[in-house]
Amino acid sequence: PVQEAAPPPPTAPPLPFAVMGSYARPGDRKVYFLTRGDKVFDVHVGDTIDNTYSVDGEANGALTLTYKPLNIQQTLPLGGSQ
Repeated sequence: PVQEAAPPPPTAPPLPFAVMGSYARPGDRKVYFLTRGDKVFDVHVGDTIDNTYSVDGEANGALTLTYKPLNIQQTLPLGGSQ
């Protein structure tokens, strides 16, 4: 009998955001400006975007987000926008 391979595990879709920039006044938390299409999101670490992505932190020149439906972490390079 032929055994079928198990389907691949579910995965998060590619991040729909691009980084427009970030800013922090002395003593304030850094705000990140992300775009998706023609919409701009100003987010801080700890925020949730559209009940779908949580903003977890910044490390090694990238922003870490979690795709909440599958609890999968993804990174978004910050590039030279810092």
